[in-house]
Amino acid sequence: MKVILLQDLKKHGTIGDIVEVKSGFARNYLFPNNIALYANKKNISFYKDKEKDLAKKNEIVKQKALDIKEKILSLGDTPIDIIVAASKEGKLYGTITSNEIADILKEKYSIVVKPQLIKVKDKIKMLGTYPVFITLFTNIEITINIKLIAKQLTT
Repeated sequence: MKVILLQDLKKHGTIGDIVEVKSGFARNYLFPNNIALYANKKNISFYKDKEKDLAKKNEIVKQKALDIKEKILSLGDTPIDIIVAASKEGKLYGTITSNEIADILKEKYSIVVKPQLIKVKDKIKMLGTYPVFITLFTNIEITINIKLIAKQLTT
């Protein structure tokens, strides 16, 4: 399926490009998130009329992503501590999700990142320090470290 990109999309193209993508990807991700339009004559004409506005909007989103990256970089290399329930052996009773990481960034540091932008490489099942990858915008990525600390149980 041919689509017109309304913003830069990693591995696919930049704003205004007409690219071929799988129809499921377009229907389930690109169209609902207003990242692309179906490439027909009407939409191509629409895009040509709105091209400058879309480029300006894309630049604003990119600048916000750079601002968030700067906030995260200002935290330094210190891992973000997350207190979790774990067994004596250090095995977690649950898993750490991108939603939890996004909530902690928001609560502790006032940094708002959508959970779908946060990727944990492998399932985290033990206490320790792990890298977390955040893709804020096309080619704007940052890695943070989270440190899982066992919750002290009171008796």
